[in-house]
Amino acid sequence: RRIKMALKIKTITIRTIDNEDFKQQILHLGKTQKQIANELGISEPALSRWINGKAIIPEDKIDLLSEYIDKKSKEMYEFWKEKYND
Repeated sequence: RRIKMALKIKTITIRTIDNEDFKQQILHLGKTQKQIANELGISEPALSRWINGKAIIPEDKIDLLSEYIDKKSKEMYEFWKEKYND
């Protein structure tokens, strides 16, 4: 008698980011890794590993970081726009 086993394979989509681009975006924020990690509620060592390409960023954290960088970039843009248009 044979036992049939059904395997469920979950499809995983892996999103990648360019580490050098990511590093530059973080540097342009003008904040330390510790400040960013604290604001996002993640550990500083994890953020450092992600920035340096030593660990894969979980997909939910890619979204979190992308939203954070986008928000902070817009805030910086508005700050400089107001400063130099006055």
